[in-house]
Amino acid sequence: LAVLMRPTQPIADAAREAAASTLSTTNSNKLATANEVTTVFASPAELLRHRGEPIWEAAKRSGSLDGMVLQPAKRPGLDEWQIETIAPRGRVRDIGWSADGTMLAVSSSDGHLRLYHWQDRKLTLGWILARSDHRFTVFDWDPLNPALVVASDQGLCWVDAESGSIIRQNSNLVSARRIKWHPDPATNQIGVATREGIVLVNSENLEAIDSSPRIEVYDFDWSPAGDKIVTTSIAAISILTLNNGKFDAVPDTTRRLKRAAACFDVAWLPSGQLIAAMGRTTLVMCQPETLDELSRSKLPPMASIDYRSNDDLAALGAFAQVATWRDGKMLSRQNYPAQQGGRPQVAWHPSGDLLAIGASGIISITEQDLMEVFRVGANNHIVGVEGFGQGATCVVSQ
Repeated sequence: LAVLMRPTQPIADAAREAAASTLSTTNSNKLATANEVTTVFASPAELLRHRGEPIWEAAKRSGSLDGMVLQPAKRPGLDEWQIETIAPRGRVRDIGWSADGTMLAVSSSDGHLRLYHWQDRKLTLGWILARSDHRFTVFDWDPLNPALVVASDQGLCWVDAESGSIIRQNSNLVSARRIKWHPDPATNQIGVATREGIVLVNSENLEAIDSSPRIEVYDFDWSPAGDKIVTTSIAAISILTLNNGKFDAVPDTTRRLKRAAACFDVAWLPSGQLIAAMGRTTLVMCQPETLDELSRSKLPPMASIDYRSNDDLAALGAFAQVATWRDGKMLSRQNYPAQQGGRPQVAWHPSGDLLAIGASGIISITEQDLMEVFRVGANNHIVGVEGFGQGATCVVSQ
């Protein structure tokens, strides 16, 4: 069980002493070399500035917890400990609110999953799921319970939102690109996008129920009624029809795309009357039955999209910026840092009044007009970390 302790807690002090006691042969302001076998704690800011260099691959990491300390020293009474930043260290891959709007989950390119509590218009860190044997990618919230279905390189797993512990796992699906719950939770069905199509999964045991025809899928979304799925890829937008919870043998409707018009993100709007598909530089509105194009708007490159509970307002996460959009017109725009070709991820709060934005090293909560309410992280990508207690936390396994 991974437990988060504040840096002022005694157990975090023990972790600090453990790190300091092993620095007799290594300068704490420098990274360890591949030949050094002593336990090393470099400053979080230093590690962040150097992330991605070969040292990460060359150095041996010990223990099941993943973090910024390559080889944590053994301490009496502690099985394992690690140091990790409160804000994501890599670009944000997925972001989403719990059904009641009190928790926000964020996955990032460092393979970690973070959960924050939203109370009194502030985010506080609840836990970090950082495992050396898992790299967590995308997720979706259980619409009825405080739990998440999360994809990793080891398959799908259930994660308890209160403790951050993995409570169930299935290793059969290891290449999930997107996870979305069926609009009717009573069906116990979850849609999982893979490289080869959509897989319907039973939410109780995470076993596959049915698979779509073999098609490439970048993103997908359920129709509001849950009887159809729209998918996007570099080549086409397709509509898949389900009967009695099973896919038809062939896609119901497919619209072929020119390569320059490839679509990456898609949303079936809540009214059911429109489909919004995000291309490289365009937002295309389609008619669901025929996929005929109804309108096209120019956008910054490579955007992601999330619509509010009705069709009137969208949030678009483009490269290094976020914009709100209504009826083909941009309402507000804000710049955010981008890293490694990433783009900010966006998610409307269930109330429809707030927007969560996950960028490189930043989690921002804004109003509809993108006026910021609260932020975790900083613009300089170092996320305000200057040692213990300055934006860092201790992850302890007891």
